[in-house]
Amino acid sequence: MPKLAEKNFSQALATIGPVANAIIKKVQSLNEPADEVEVKFGLKMSAKIVNEIA
Repeated sequence: MPKLAEKNFSQALATIGPVANAIIKKVQSLNEPADEVEVKFGLKMSAKIVNEIA
């Protein structure tokens, strides 16, 4: 039996917002905040389709 995904796509995307907000707050609270900050997020998805012939 195939393994089901642990999270759906919407759930995976929902985790990005709080993480981004935490990073922004941390950068803003620095004694000498940066003029510019770049944050990159990656999302890895894979799927395997199996056909069984009965």
